[in-house]
Amino acid sequence: MIVAPLSRLAAIPDVPSAIREAAALLADLAAGRGFEEGASALDGWTMTVTTAPVRASRDTPFEAHRRFIDLHYVIQGTEGYGAAAIAALTPRTPYAAQEDTELFEPATTALHPLVLEAGWAVVFFPEDGHRARCAVAGVQGPGDTPRLVRKAVVKIAVEATGSRGRP
Repeated sequence: MIVAPLSRLAAIPDVPSAIREAAALLADLAAGRGFEEGASALDGWTMTVTTAPVRASRDTPFEAHRRFIDLHYVIQGTEGYGAAAIAALTPRTPYAAQEDTELFEPATTALHPLVLEAGWAVVFFPEDGHRARCAVAGVQGPGDTPRLVRKAVVKIAVEATGSRGRP
């Protein structure tokens, strides 16, 4: 897992070039034409931009992927995450190859909480279980409305990084 401001992620020398290139593309979008809601294909990656409310983390399952690395970038708002090594998690559903998703039970141990504000990114590798869109204590939406987070998620093929991924 890597956590950094997007502006620094593309400059980290030991990060695989495919991740640096995706981060640079996101930075160009942030500085230029912006982000359109929905899914799009960009330079060999799939990017999905969504605006959605955060939720209580205690009931949120973890997920992990085998063929893709997730690069999450917070465009607006504050988003909580949980991260844990998949070896420390209990499977909830079997791996679904078509969606490249495996779900794990919500965890209370071996959990690494993260808080990302606008401009920050996190990279989850196949061994990183993660949950997103978690509410952050003390960060409220206006009035009684749910607090929204706008984010982009880029799916980067593990093979593009020179890694074998996870079986």
